[in-house]
Amino acid sequence: MSERSKNFYVSRAKGAVFHQASQPTYIEGTHGSRVFNEYRDLGLKEATGGKYFAHIVHPKIPKEERVKLPFGGGTGPHQHTVDFQCVLVLRGWVRFEIEDHGEYVLHPGDFLYLPPHIYHGVLDYSDDLETFEILSPAEYDTNTIDKIPGKTDEVSLE
Repeated sequence: MSERSKNFYVSRAKGAVFHQASQPTYIEGTHGSRVFNEYRDLGLKEATGGKYFAHIVHPKIPKEERVKLPFGGGTGPHQHTVDFQCVLVLRGWVRFEIEDHGEYVLHPGDFLYLPPHIYHGVLDYSDDLETFEILSPAEYDTNTIDKIPGKTDEVSLE
């Protein structure tokens, strides 16, 4: 348990700015950001001294344009060098592939915890997708691979 702190931080939605990544995700060292998405940094990195990072993500371009990109507009298989990662779907839907677990379609209110260093990838998603993600630590690497280990043909649409 860490020391008690009275540090407090608020990130207001009103007037919030979403930024586009500057490089495609398949370039090493891009921290998983995609040029076809927009990201709202919630300021958790600064508020926690780099212990955590949080953002809200949504697509910037429609599926018709995304499918022309590498991985069909998905992320491609990858892992992050983090100790903690979770995703909460706020709006729309997203189809993930998870190492040794197959594919899962998540809808609003669905929550996904990814264990440290697990390989995963986003295969497809709706144009209105919006997710909330938390990772720890705030600075991490993204490692890409060609295929998810333990790939199955199972799909959980529940």
